[in-house]
Amino acid sequence: MDSMYDHRYERPLAMVVDACTECGKDIYEGEEYYTFGTDSVCEDCINDYVRQAKKEGI
Repeated sequence: MDSMYDHRYERPLAMVVDACTECGKDIYEGEEYYTFGTDSVCEDCINDYVRQAKKEGI
């Protein structure tokens, strides 16, 4: 007999490991990101971060 309810197991939610210092987006476990000192930068923001660092001479 078929049930009208879905009895699948739920996947565990991904854990937040950090937040991007550029855009403020959460960085989740398994995503690639870069750490520079105390700054964590997501993949979407890395090009802007590097461009800004070059301008500032860091």
